Amino acid sequence: MQTHDGFDGVVRIATLLRQRAYQVKNLTADVRDGLDRTTLTCVLAVTSDEAALFERRLLRVPSVISVERR
Repeated sequence: MQTHDGFDGVVRIATLLRQRAYQVKNLTADVRDGLDRTTLTCVLAVTSDEAALFERRLLRVPSVISVERR
């Protein structure tokens, strides 16, 4: 996924993960000074339906620009 608020965007995503008690297997954030976008990679233990719900929740976060499921 990509966000536009730097580290603040990362914190928003981490807060969502924590509040919803997702089983996070890996979370990587590439925050770079001077860039408009931050890239986050998140590996979760979820079903296909839960992944779809998670994607919808992410897209409601104001700082999220895009989400790509793999």
